[in-house]
Amino acid sequence: MRSSNWGDYVVSGTTMALIGEDPCSEYKTKIYDTKGIFYSKKTPLEILDEACMKRFFTYSCQIKVVGKQLGYSRKTPLIICKDEMIYTFPTCAPTRQDCTWIFPKHIWQSSVKDKKVHIRFFNGEEINSNCSLAVFKKQQYRLSHCFHSIHNR
Repeated sequence: MRSSNWGDYVVSGTTMALIGEDPCSEYKTKIYDTKGIFYSKKTPLEILDEACMKRFFTYSCQIKVVGKQLGYSRKTPLIICKDEMIYTFPTCAPTRQDCTWIFPKHIWQSSVKDKKVHIRFFNGEEINSNCSLAVFKKQQYRLSHCFHSIHNR
């Protein structure tokens, strides 16, 4: 896959992961997309907020709604667009710079390497998550719960 800078990246159905980068770096987010790997000067939360606002709501509003309806107060999954089936979950507190946001419909397989979750996507790209297997599974469950709760209404 190619790497390039994409300052105005917009989350879509092809987004696989947003990874927070070193705050001292020029780029704040490394973006894994089925079209390539991109870098943005925006933080993952800024990118997610813009994706939500494009669909007429804000990140914080959506997190509050999902959190309240499903009882999640931390590491709440995010529904960006129900119709386009764009869902994601954080691997740690979203306010942490090193937070990774995973878009699970692109995951082919996950395994544990050095006590961290190793994720392989359908397109062959691989990332190492900054969370344990237990946290990863819990986040997958929460997103699945969220997905089914929304789609069964």
